[in-house]
Amino acid sequence: MIDILISHPKHIDYLWFRANFHWIRKYVKKVVISFTQGLEPDISGFLMGTHEYKGVDFITAPVSNGADDWRNLSVRDMIINHSTSPYVLFLEQDFLMKERFLSSVISYLGLYDWIYFKDGDRIHPAFSLIKREYMMKTSLNFGVSPAWDHFGMFHNELQEMKLREADLKKLEFDNRDFFHMAGFTNNYHCFREGQPLYKPNEFLSYNHYARELPMLKDAGFDELCQLIEKGIGMGFDPYGTIRQFFLYEDLDNESDLIINPASYRVQQIKKQNEERLVV
Repeated sequence: MIDILISHPKHIDYLWFRANFHWIRKYVKKVVISFTQGLEPDISGFLMGTHEYKGVDFITAPVSNGADDWRNLSVRDMIINHSTSPYVLFLEQDFLMKERFLSSVISYLGLYDWIYFKDGDRIHPAFSLIKREYMMKTSLNFGVSPAWDHFGMFHNELQEMKLREADLKKLEFDNRDFFHMAGFTNNYHCFREGQPLYKPNEFLSYNHYARELPMLKDAGFDELCQLIEKGIGMGFDPYGTIRQFFLYEDLDNESDLIINPASYRVQQIKKQNEERLVV
């Protein structure tokens, strides 16, 4: 019923997203990840071989000749050549969310044609769930221009259709349900270039928690994450705003286990805890 479409720079491993992919995948028909032009080193080969991403349709985005916007090329290619479902979810991998949140959003599809995340006044492509029939009535222009950021023209054209639409806050979701890591991808580049980080506490907290995830990591990217923590620190997350998304979620309770629930380590801990309850 839903296809998730993702543009993915070749040099980044979105560790939270990869660790949580096992439950995201079960709510949708297809997940397409389009590897776009990125910085070095290219770790797309490593990512395609990870067991967490089993079931993903990996593709390579058309290469921009300089005149065409790289993200516009990537998104249009996924829509036209790799997606057929009645609904499409445009998703960014730095959009942290809980399983109960995604399940609840999907339950609203009969009431709304378009559900989206709004960052201030901007409808943001980090989370934009749209009915395909209306998406195809737009110009399918997702590029930047003097007047628009990425997806700006597309979202404006949808608004002009007067659809049954809702932003996540209208549906009473908040930062206990989802959190967008604004500026996340660019922060890796900023660190390498010795430039200030955007929202450093959020980014550094994420980096610290992600390093604890019990999963195979690309050696070079893992070294970069270690250098970030060693050089700048772990961040400051006093209210657990970021940490809450790294806890094991069973839809009824949360525990202090750093997730990946499907991992051998977590399964062993759960088994040990169950055995302690046996009289």
